[in-house]
Amino acid sequence: MNLKIMTKKSLVRILCLIVTVCFCVTMYGCGKSDEIDNNGYEISAISVFDETLSIGTKDIPAVFRFTLTPYNTKADVKNIIEYVSMNDNIARIEYTDTDSGVSYAFKIIPVSAGETDVYLKSKESGVCSSKIHITVTDGKISDKTSSENKTEQNSEISSTDATQSNIHSQEEKTQTDIVYITPTGKKYHLSKSCAGKNAVAVKYNLAVKEYEPCKKCAE
Repeated sequence: MNLKIMTKKSLVRILCLIVTVCFCVTMYGCGKSDEIDNNGYEISAISVFDETLSIGTKDIPAVFRFTLTPYNTKADVKNIIEYVSMNDNIARIEYTDTDSGVSYAFKIIPVSAGETDVYLKSKESGVCSSKIHITVTDGKISDKTSSENKTEQNSEISSTDATQSNIHSQEEKTQTDIVYITPTGKKYHLSKSCAGKNAVAVKYNLAVKEYEPCKKCAE
């Protein structure tokens, strides 16, 4: 009788031990899988949407977008990517939290007049994006661009039909000027005041890929 009771107790202990071991192994496996999803995946490519930028020392930072391959919704992009400027005394580069869901963003901050390159690098795999060439000039480049466009417009009007000249000038201005977006908005603006206090500057050809023109100031 005592032998049977001891045998039953031994079996219960063994079963409890087996269940405990299985539970621990399962929890360890889940934790390890989650860690790989967040930080352990290897980036094979970093793609930026532009290759050049002209900006003035008094202009607000310009925002650029980039994508990672493969795409990972749980990736800590701020910390797994190194944001590199070849010369921080001319321009700095920083991550900015304006993700659109399929792409990420960084900003280029002008410091002083000169030229330099910036690029992105994966801390895990060492993969780098193509370089973006930055030209920084003194003052506000948007003001200089506006002045140049007015001069060109006057010259064209004197030699061609006024209506056609105005259309051409407006198209060229739109292609070269900086426009403004907001982190949560869906429109781009030609007027910084119309965009609001959270406005960030981007190049027109970048903004039109993901934003619509503001009906008040951009149409």
